[in-house]
Amino acid sequence: MEGSLEVLESQHSIAMFRTLDTAGPLASSLPPTLVWGGRMNGNPGEVFHGIGSVPVLKKGDKYPYFKKVETFLQRFGYLDRAQHPSQGVLTEEVSDALERYQKLHALSVTGEFDEETRAQMTTSRCGMADPGSSLTYVTVCPWDRTNLTFSFTSGTSDVLGDEEFGAVRNAFETWALSTPLTFTEVSAGSNPDIAVGWHPTIAYDHDMTGDVVAHSDNPPDCSILDFGPPQPLHFDNGEQYWAIGEEPGAYDVESVALHEIGHLIGLDHSSNPAAVMFSQLNPNSIRRSLWPDDLIGALTLYPFQP
Repeated sequence: MEGSLEVLESQHSIAMFRTLDTAGPLASSLPPTLVWGGRMNGNPGEVFHGIGSVPVLKKGDKYPYFKKVETFLQRFGYLDRAQHPSQGVLTEEVSDALERYQKLHALSVTGEFDEETRAQMTTSRCGMADPGSSLTYVTVCPWDRTNLTFSFTSGTSDVLGDEEFGAVRNAFETWALSTPLTFTEVSAGSNPDIAVGWHPTIAYDHDMTGDVVAHSDNPPDCSILDFGPPQPLHFDNGEQYWAIGEEPGAYDVESVALHEIGHLIGLDHSSNPAAVMFSQLNPNSIRRSLWPDDLIGALTLYPFQP
C-alpha cells in the first residue's frame, strides 16, 4: 500500500507462487496504480531520503547517490544485499531488478532508473517486501487452524474515541465473511494470536521510519520478524496520520488493517493494483473490499470444507 505496509526485507524463498489469469475481464478493469504519500516528522517526505535527487540513469551509468536506489531494491526483495553490495552503478543485475520492480508496479518496463520509477520509489509503501515475480496473488503459508484471536494493545489520538478499534474489527470481519477464518477479540493478557496497536515509528520489532505506514508478519510457521506469537499488526503512530474514511493527508485505518491482516493470514503482495494486497494506497482514499484476487489467494490457503 503506498504508504508502505511491511513484513520486512526478504527474498521470500519460502513463498509458494500461484498465478491468476491477468488477461481476462479482471485485468481490463483495473484502476490506475495507487500510491501512498508519507511524511517525515509531520512534513511531506520521501520514502528514502536521497532517491528523489538521483538523476535519470541508464545501464552502465554511475552516480554516487544511486546507492540509495540499490538499498531500496535490497530492502524490498529485488536485490540480494550479500551478493550485490551497493556500488552506485546501474549494472545488468540492477537493471533486471528495476525491470521486476517496474513490472510489479505497473510502470513502463525499461530496466532504467527513469522519472516514472523515481516518482514511484519516492512514495510511501507497505513495509513488507515484494514477491519475486509479477504475479497476481501470492501465498506464503497458512496458520495451522482457522479460529484465531486478537487483542488491542494501544490506540491513536488521531481518531476520536476508540473508533480506530472498530475500524480494525471491521477489517477482520471482512476477511471472516468470505473465508472459513474466524477472529475473536480477547484481552491482551489472554495470549492472543495477533496483537494490534499503534506504536512509535521505531518500534521494538521494526523500524517504520519514512516509508512504512504499518507492518505485520506472516503466520508463525513462516514468520519473518520472529518475535511472536502474538503476531503483530502495528500502525506507525509517529510519522503518519490516521482517520476513519477519507481525510486529506491521512490513512484510512480499515483499509490499512485489511491489507495487513492479509499478510497475517499468509498472503504476500499482489501485482494487481486494485487488490487489497497491492503494496500501495493513497492517503485520503479507501480500499475496503476484497477483490477476487485476494479471495482466491485466501481460499487457496483456507479452503471451505465440504
